[in-house]
Amino acid sequence: MTVAKSLFELQEVDLELDKHAKALAQIDAQLKGSKALTLAKAELAKRQKQLQELQAQQKTGELDAADAKERVTTVESRMMGNQVSPRELPALQKEVTNLKGRQKGLEEQVVGVMERVEQAKKSLDVQAAIVKSEEANWAEHKKRLAQEKRLVSGEVPGVQAQHDEFSAEVTDQAKALYQSIRIKKGGVAVSKVQGGICSGCRITLPTTLVQRARAGKELVYCGNCGRILYVP
Repeated sequence: MTVAKSLFELQEVDLELDKHAKALAQIDAQLKGSKALTLAKAELAKRQKQLQELQAQQKTGELDAADAKERVTTVESRMMGNQVSPRELPALQKEVTNLKGRQKGLEEQVVGVMERVEQAKKSLDVQAAIVKSEEANWAEHKKRLAQEKRLVSGEVPGVQAQHDEFSAEVTDQAKALYQSIRIKKGGVAVSKVQGGICSGCRITLPTTLVQRARAGKELVYCGNCGRILYVP
């Protein structure tokens, strides 16, 4: 077996290992979490905050309205108890009118806020259901990913054993050269020659170069892409 053929067979196994490593990396990336679930939870938190703000607004409005009502009662009690002079009466009547107007306005605002609170609660319930659904989807998807990871991981030892076997047939010098080119050429250091064409860069090779590569007495490189040429 020529060195070029040994390196080509080693490359086939290395590419398989690369594929497994990429698949495992993608699975691990997906296992970090569900984007849909994250977005759903963020929206749920947003709606919870909105509801809390509306409930606080409702509470403040109710307190303000109660305070205005209490002040109306206090002033009217003074007026009915003959505790004021005739000169003070017009000013107090005006104050009562203003307070009642404020009370009415506050109570109307509270009613409006209460309606918005009910709408916010319904919106929150809808989003909570979405989160629950996404959690179920994620649990199922995570289960499938874990199973896929086990299957891919289970294949790696066998491929690695093949790698070690083919690697033992190549000298350290040839392997170092192969690895150097492989790093520069996206994982493909050895290019199979088919029909006189380099499969790495798709150029037609000189006949003499193909003949030298076929002879297998030395490592021959593509003059265009620099990959090692292997002629079956």
